[in-house]
Amino acid sequence: MAYSTQAQIESAITAERVLELVDDEDTGAETALTIARITECIRTADGEIDGYIQARYSVPVAAPVGSMVNVISIALAIYYLHRRRMGAFGIPEAIADDYLMRVKQLEKINNGRLDLGTEPPPTNSSKVGATSSGPTKLFTSRSSSGTGTMGEF
Repeated sequence: MAYSTQAQIESAITAERVLELVDDEDTGAETALTIARITECIRTADGEIDGYIQARYSVPVAAPVGSMVNVISIALAIYYLHRRRMGAFGIPEAIADDYLMRVKQLEKINNGRLDLGTEPPPTNSSKVGATSSGPTKLFTSRSSSGTGTMGEF
């Protein structure tokens, strides 16, 4: 299940704008190709969300998806719609800024400083994080004989 829908994206930036961003053939009408392009941008956005939150939560987040995940998915999908049409350097500043803000939210979720805000909360991830009891030096600048490990190189 996707975290956002085409209708929600169209509510955020208008159906006409969404069509402009995916109508590569310039037909002026919604087609199977335009719908597929929108779906792909939503899938990309949701994959990015899952990539960030999978360390803390089982993904994909089960329905009902909380409003935070939904809003982030919409914002990221809008960013990817613009990026596919205009390239990375043609994205409007407000869209790029919103994308960066949403990525920061995802980083906070990943670090446990922000909650998804879903009720009931999603299940915790079964992924195991790396642990360490302290630093272990694998390489040194000197060998046991006192000379550099690279010899005379």
